[in-house]
Amino acid sequence: MANVYLVMFVLLVLAYIVSLVCKKLRIPRVVGQIAVGILIAAIPFVYNGLIDPATLDMLAGYANIGIVMLFFFVGLEIDIKDVKKDLKVSEAISLLNTLIPLTVGYLTSHYLLGIDEVASLIIGVALSVSAQSIAIDFLEEAGKLKTRIGKLIVVAGTVDDINEFVLLTILFLFIGTATGVTLDSLLTGIVLFAVVMAITKVALEKSTVIYRKHHAETTLFMGALIVIFLFGYLTDFIGVGATIGAMLAGMLVRRSLLSGKTRNIWEEHEIVRTVNTVAFGLFVPLFFIWVGLNTDLNLIVNNLIPLFLFGIIAFVGTIGGTMLGARVGGYSWRDGYITGWALNAKGDVELAVLSLALQKGLISQDLFSIVIVIALLTTIISPIMFTRLSKNVK
Repeated sequence: MANVYLVMFVLLVLAYIVSLVCKKLRIPRVVGQIAVGILIAAIPFVYNGLIDPATLDMLAGYANIGIVMLFFFVGLEIDIKDVKKDLKVSEAISLLNTLIPLTVGYLTSHYLLGIDEVASLIIGVALSVSAQSIAIDFLEEAGKLKTRIGKLIVVAGTVDDINEFVLLTILFLFIGTATGVTLDSLLTGIVLFAVVMAITKVALEKSTVIYRKHHAETTLFMGALIVIFLFGYLTDFIGVGATIGAMLAGMLVRRSLLSGKTRNIWEEHEIVRTVNTVAFGLFVPLFFIWVGLNTDLNLIVNNLIPLFLFGIIAFVGTIGGTMLGARVGGYSWRDGYITGWALNAKGDVELAVLSLALQKGLISQDLFSIVIVIALLTTIISPIMFTRLSKNVK
């Protein structure tokens, strides 16, 4: 195994540098971090000097933790109260900008390109999900977060997160069944998880009392991590994947800290700030670099037709579905067009789904690389288009 200290030093230095460059260029940092992995993989003497099978396994372990952290933050972002404000239009947007690329992506993959059913379903899901965290980042940077369109994007993104949670649960149940999870173990696991979730909710409420009394930041942080990994383990045992457990953990932590006697927004922010520092300072960048290391651009040259088809489905499906949904909800076609570009970026949940599928051998390396390139294109192009289109939005 290559020297772990040298590997971590090189990867984190490169991730740090590209994050600064991306910020200067107003490009989401996920693009730069994936590019680091792609660049290392493309230079044989660098790759061979740093990465060997044991090192790649180690990075895969860190990547898995990064995936879990990402989904925890997705769960923290889900605010049911905000959804009520523009529920009708947000549901229409979410339904159409998810179902159109999902259905067309699946049918194209399976019936036109001859890809097997499981891989086609994974591709369809990957082409249909949106990265609300990226949308919020460039909304805030553009100063549009409090505008009418900005509020619609945030609420539509929240509804998207909720619907994606349901969609991903179904997907991981399907994958679990395909990989040998039995109905008995599934039902037993669901009952066990429900009991643990109820106990954890009470424990979280008690922990906030201890926190206020002793101001024990490390205890609160450790409690959040315990919930994340406990839920991750249980849902992975059930067969729906650790990511679903992490998302549920985020939702539960948010609800426990913002309800009843334990309502304290500062405490929620303390957890978010602390976990954010650890996750996005170490594990999440390593996850994106790992994605880049497993992306082979040479495979793209031999797969230009799938790349073109999937790219059209991702862009047209998301933006077109959002326009239709916005129109149904009473907004103009232009409002829907602008909102569609904001929701078009695909840089978190999609990558996590693809990475897990690749590790389980459910999709091939070339399919993985193709959809990663599409994710990068949507993540680069969408903020640029949104910024240009929303200049006069108030």
